[in-house]
Amino acid sequence: MGNPAFQGTFEAEMNSSKPDLFFVRGHPRSGTNWIRALLNLHPHVHCRGEFHFEAILNGVNDFLTPEWCVGSQSTEVQRIVQRAISPLVEDCLRTISKEKPGATRIGDVTPHGLVPLSHPDSSYIYILRDGRDVLVSWAYHLLRVGLEAVPEWHHQDFRKKIERYDKDSFYFVNNPERLLDNEQWVREVARAWAQYNRDYLEIEEWLSSGEQKIRLLMIRYEELHRNVEEGRDKLFSFLNVDPCLAAPVSFEDCTAAGFDREDPTQFCRKGIVGDWRNYFDAKISQWFDDEAGEVLRYFKYEI
Repeated sequence: MGNPAFQGTFEAEMNSSKPDLFFVRGHPRSGTNWIRALLNLHPHVHCRGEFHFEAILNGVNDFLTPEWCVGSQSTEVQRIVQRAISPLVEDCLRTISKEKPGATRIGDVTPHGLVPLSHPDSSYIYILRDGRDVLVSWAYHLLRVGLEAVPEWHHQDFRKKIERYDKDSFYFVNNPERLLDNEQWVREVARAWAQYNRDYLEIEEWLSSGEQKIRLLMIRYEELHRNVEEGRDKLFSFLNVDPCLAAPVSFEDCTAAGFDREDPTQFCRKGIVGDWRNYFDAKISQWFDDEAGEVLRYFKYEI
């Protein structure tokens, strides 16, 4: 694995005393943690989550935007705030560098969209996964973690689902028609997934002007699943570290494609492509298509 022609560049980058920063983003249950695990196979990469810097950035936006606030009226205040954000993000991220001595690439993985961008002049990895598989995986995640992760207006429905799941973790595997029978929730997740990816396309277009130094790599979950070794090398090359130095993938650390068995009680539940077909019927497909069909088709997912 790896390209020996890059060796000199890799070694030169590794001698830098200041680790480079990167960010892994994507919709929840799209494979962000898989990307993290793969990246951490490399001795010079350390990736951890979840910082959720968007909470800070959204707060800054709230501070600078309202027309009655000084921040929206003063370019000097805006410059002060903008100058303060980058060091803040950098300092927070560098607190984890001591966890892996020798790491020259330090990253945050947060299941969130690219907007807002956490840091200028950095590298971003965005993972895209079929929204229908995301929907199924997210439903199982909510069953596993409980009502605290469920919007309050869906508590009644999910409370019943969680009770069934707690009695028999394979209940919805054996009764798939009951997992996604909440139309409002399905539509909400579909809309959110579509918006994540519309935001990605807007950022991609914005970066195409060449005026920004931000580097962006999009990885498809399905392509990574099809050839994890090739995808892993692509990730390492993007971060400019030698793929040859990374440890091999394995089922034990959840870096191999898929898992050795399905277990609805685990964070790493199943990890396959196309699981949505086991749970979707014509009605659910229509709900999802109404909200996100345009985005599915843009990325050429099979309808």
